[in-house]
Parts: sequence; structure tokens; C-alpha cells
Amino acid sequence: MMRFLKADGDQISVIRVGMVVAIVGITAFVIIGAVFFIDQSSRRRPYHIPPPQGAAEYRNYATGAAEQEIYYRIPRAQASIDEVVAHYTERLQALEGTDEVECKRFPAQGNFSNYVPGTTTVPYEYKCLFDRSSFNNVQVTEVLIQPGIDAMDTDSLVLIRYVQRWSR
Repeated sequence: MMRFLKADGDQISVIRVGMVVAIVGITAFVIIGAVFFIDQSSRRRPYHIPPPQGAAEYRNYATGAAEQEIYYRIPRAQASIDEVVAHYTERLQALEGTDEVECKRFPAQGNFSNYVPGTTTVPYEYKCLFDRSSFNNVQVTEVLIQPGIDAMDTDSLVLIRYVQRWSR
């Protein structure tokens, strides 16, 4: 074991203390650097939120080099739109570490002004924004939740769409 005292035993060796400080500093720098690069690397792929149980993927396609959209649907018999929104709100709160965030309904009440029953227009939707972007990296997943509509034979489904962007 390294002694911090000089050979005569009554003075601290500055060189020995300096070497210990340098070794500890270099080790800390290497560890912090490794953690930083691992974190940055984890943001170079889509941030995936597990869909509710019973949701089935029915479309998945790339919209750019680092962008994609994934579509899910779940029968309302398995989960109502409120249950699906609650599922994503829980995950959003876990990501943010607070109960202050939630998925937002658009419009807040009623239906969109252009909504016409019996057509392909959507009455309302919920949006949940999962943002794990950090220093010089983007990693965002926007989840859109919509009720199915009669005109598209999806009125018994809850529709879920992921719009994902990430750094390359």
C-alpha cells in the first residue's frame, strides 16, 4: 500500500498525493465519458413504448432515414379509449418522473370543427409526447390515440399511431 508520508515519516509527500489524485481523476473521467457515450448511443434508435395488451400492429413504415410511423389497433371490447390513454399517461409519467404530465385531448371538449359523422373525419384525438432528446440527439415518439370511425369500418376499435424521430 502506498504511504503518503516521506521516508522520514513526518511530512506528506506531495508527489504521492498528486499521483493518487491524478489516478482517481483519470478513472472518473473515463467512467463519466463511457456513461455519456452509452447514453448518447441509446438515443440513436426509436424510443419504443410498449402498446397496451391486446393491441395489434397493422402497419409500420419508414418516413425518412431516422423517422418511422407504426400503427396499432385494439378492439374496444379489450380496452376503451380512456383505458388506452391511461396506459400511455402512466408510461409518460414514469418517463418524466412526475404525475404532472398527461396525454392531451384535442379539442379539449367536443369534436373537431371539421368532424362530420359518417365520413372519414376524426372526431377527436389524444396526443402523448415522449421526448428523450438530449445533448445533440433527438429521440421523440408522439403517440396519437383516436376512436375508430364508422366510414372506415373501425368504429369498434381504438386506433394508435406512433410517429417516431431519432438521431442517426
